[in-house]
Amino acid sequence: DASTLEKSEVQTLTANSLHLRERNAQLLNRILLLQGNIQVCCRIRPVTRKEMKKSRDEGKQIKVSVEALSDTEVGCFSSRSKSWKSFAFDKVWGPDQRQEDVFQDVEPMAASVVDGFNACIFAYGQTGSGKTFTMEGTGFGNHNGISPRIIHKIFQLLHLKQQHFESKQQQAHPQYKGKFNFSVKMRMLEIYNEEIVDLLAPPDRSLHRTRSKSTLEIRCDEDGDVTVPNLTEEVISSVDDIASLLQRGNAKRATASTNLNEHSSRSHMVLDVHVSSGTVSQMNDAHLYLVDLAGSERVRKSAVVGKELKEAQHINKSLSALGDVMEALDCKASHVPYRNSKLTHMLKGCFGGNSRTMMVVTVSPGSNSAHETLCALHFATRARRIKLGSAQRNISSKNNEERIKELEKDIKYLEKANKKFDENLRKLRFEHKTVQDQLDLYKQSEAKGNDTYRSNAGLRRSLGEISMTHEKEKALLMSKIIKFKDCQKEVIGIRFVFCIVLII
Repeated sequence: DASTLEKSEVQTLTANSLHLRERNAQLLNRILLLQGNIQVCCRIRPVTRKEMKKSRDEGKQIKVSVEALSDTEVGCFSSRSKSWKSFAFDKVWGPDQRQEDVFQDVEPMAASVVDGFNACIFAYGQTGSGKTFTMEGTGFGNHNGISPRIIHKIFQLLHLKQQHFESKQQQAHPQYKGKFNFSVKMRMLEIYNEEIVDLLAPPDRSLHRTRSKSTLEIRCDEDGDVTVPNLTEEVISSVDDIASLLQRGNAKRATASTNLNEHSSRSHMVLDVHVSSGTVSQMNDAHLYLVDLAGSERVRKSAVVGKELKEAQHINKSLSALGDVMEALDCKASHVPYRNSKLTHMLKGCFGGNSRTMMVVTVSPGSNSAHETLCALHFATRARRIKLGSAQRNISSKNNEERIKELEKDIKYLEKANKKFDENLRKLRFEHKTVQDQLDLYKQSEAKGNDTYRSNAGLRRSLGEISMTHEKEKALLMSKIIKFKDCQKEVIGIRFVFCIVLII
């Protein structure tokens, strides 16, 4: 049957694809472990139509001050030294590379999140360098940025994982028990003039709608992780929800037009994606932070005044605080000033906690931005030296009460076992002491026996020597007795002859 064969082929290809994805995720884990869990990438934006038109109107040629020398190296012209400097990064995207090319290198981070590892991707650079385009994109489809693409990818991986789990269950695999579930939730906030704004909240709770002071504050939960209580959290049940929620949040974000950027972001945007997956007995729980930082700007160049000037001052101050944190981490300082700004406090878990972090530094190609580009590249180089340590997988259990009861039973059992062990130990110590005493007595008697044995051996040797001497003396005496008897016989013979002579 053709349909059965096609279905079998699809299942085989799906299984092979999932196997390759798991293999790639394992390789990524090893790479991130070797790299210290922080990656720094650089993207050079292309020359805009507005810049081209301005150069044509002025009759000047656009001078490019930064170029992609390779996939991992950037060259930047320094106006001070009148020479080119090179900077090495984990990945470099040139001005001709598209959104999908960028995401291809970011995509493995989605697998880490699905596997239960916290992750953070943030864009840094001067205003107008393409941070928002890189993170959010414009519209949808081919111009989608990292944020919508990676959330969509997480959904795909979760569905594949669910299919893989169900196929293993059909094969009666002992490790795959229960039902595989997953949930994806999203929170979206901006840090505007050191105030936290809930971008997904109803209009009456939005700072920009009511002009009222925000009541949202950064807190630490029971586990010591940074969180914002009372922040609106939306459940993402389908891929379509991603687009609508991002559109809804971005519509409330503060923007303004400056001399450097027609649509300049006037706040830092933080997108928190909470991913949970697994069975009732074991759940993977991870957070993905997608951060679009406001661009640093020189007030003299941007020519902002009034409200925009105040915004620029807050932006530059928070980015300066971010630089202080990077410097402290780079120098391995005993104190890292996370609380110097709301931005660094919010990102504490990404830089100093249990997270895999990727920094995307965006730069403008024109020579009029050469100084800002050079500063951004130096900042990214410093960030690349930071070693955050190995991230740990977050595994939680939903049946906490049952787990607590089991642990309490284990504790009671261990307490009883401990008492029994103490009793046995006391008995063993007594027996050990008794055996030790007997051993000491035996050693003493053995020592005495050895002395007696040595004495007897000496006596036996002396007695043997005396016996040999006695035997020698006895033999000598017997020889003398024999000689004496022979002499006595001779004397008797002589006396007999002498008597005969006298008679005659």
